[in-house]
Amino acid sequence: PTGVLWTHNDSGDGPRLFAMGTDGTDLGTYALQDAPSGDWEDSARGVDPDTGEVTLFVGDIGDNSANRDTIVVFMVPEPEVSVGEHVLDTWTRMDLRYPDGPRNANTLMVDPVSGDVLIVSGDGGLYRKPAPHLPDETVAMEFVAQLDLEDPTGGDISPLGDRIAVRSEDEARMWLRDGSASFGEAFEGPGCALVLADEVRGE
Repeated sequence: PTGVLWTHNDSGDGPRLFAMGTDGTDLGTYALQDAPSGDWEDSARGVDPDTGEVTLFVGDIGDNSANRDTIVVFMVPEPEVSVGEHVLDTWTRMDLRYPDGPRNANTLMVDPVSGDVLIVSGDGGLYRKPAPHLPDETVAMEFVAQLDLEDPTGGDISPLGDRIAVRSEDEARMWLRDGSASFGEAFEGPGCALVLADEVRGE
């Protein structure tokens, strides 16, 4: 809505956030001061429905060997955008556990209606951490649904919360969410197939 797109990297030269214009222009690079980096995999933008405050959620959720008892989600107040390199020291974190053992995950979403954080594991399990999100808390997530997607690599939820899209390397699907139904009920069907454009490999 603001014309700014946020993304991240998890390369060996230090994880950072990037602000880009919708036309692809570089609007700034942001490092989280002293933030640990196990395996940053996904990020999402959340807006508090009561205050309008914007938080960037960054998921240190990769776990290829599935041996991490907890995964980390960083919470970063959306900074003012300015070109150049910046260091952010205002981030906080929460540590999350799966209810059924460690998993690798590449997908993190924020429900714009409830503010819940949603993580899709590599085996298609959809897990939820309900809002509010407090700094330095350790919480067991709730299992929501099992998606029939092989190794999901990203997803998003529409601003009204009525459409949820999740993709893998080979396919993408969208689920329609009726406001009178629970979030989990939206996933009772296989989802609608979406056109997935050919692209250079990458996250």
